[in-house]
Amino acid sequence: MRRILAVVTLLSIVLVGCGDDDNDTAGADGGATTTTAPETTEPSADAVEPAAFDVTSVDFGYEFSSTEVPAGPVLVSQTNEGSVDHQVTLIRLDDGMTPDELVTTVAEEGDDALDPSIFAGGPNSVRPGEANSALVELTAGDYVAYCFLPNHAAQGMVEPFSVTGEPPAEVVTPTVASTVGLSNFEFDVPEDFDGQGTVEVVNDGDQAHEMTIITTDQVSAGGLATIAPGETGYVDLELAPGDYRFVCFITDPDSGQIHLQLGMDQPVTIS
Repeated sequence: MRRILAVVTLLSIVLVGCGDDDNDTAGADGGATTTTAPETTEPSADAVEPAAFDVTSVDFGYEFSSTEVPAGPVLVSQTNEGSVDHQVTLIRLDDGMTPDELVTTVAEEGDDALDPSIFAGGPNSVRPGEANSALVELTAGDYVAYCFLPNHAAQGMVEPFSVTGEPPAEVVTPTVASTVGLSNFEFDVPEDFDGQGTVEVVNDGDQAHEMTIITTDQVSAGGLATIAPGETGYVDLELAPGDYRFVCFITDPDSGQIHLQLGMDQPVTIS
């Protein structure tokens, strides 16, 4: 519950000082950082495209293109047909947990009560009528799509699906335009970041992290939903010129504070 309430109460904190920020993509310690995108190689003729998983977000639920998804890289595409913002966090249900038990645990104990390894990423929040996607790696098991926006899960935005089989030996990899790092507790944004193309998001921390993108007037602009430590996801961005914030609303289990409060609040200017 702490994280859900914080999404509302901390947005006003997030936006303080967002006006004339000359530090376009400074690191959390105030210094500019540079992250070089990895080189890509041509896939072999045997490489396959990532599986497609289309998710329609409505008020308040999800509609899937299929309830069974093959293991391996999966391109999760969200279309928001609701009247409010929605997002899609993919969570693996370990140890026989049911979707109802997951909702109860988060509501009563907070997201920090969950094992960080169960978070698999997904497309983060977008406004009604908009769409976004995230490329993530899924292992076989039982999953849910879960919306962490306030009260959405309690109203039904928790939908189960399964991941089956073995991942393919080789898949077509995306051409990466830039890489953003997540750690405890900062974003590593390259100094030449332009908010365009496929962005690789790497969780280098030992906690689950997310990359939520919002504008200075509190408009959701996508990003990557919560992903486990050591994992990588990819999002396609087309950010219009302007001022943004990259923030993380996950709860730190040691302090009980939101990662945003601990430094995961990065101003980014797209010029």
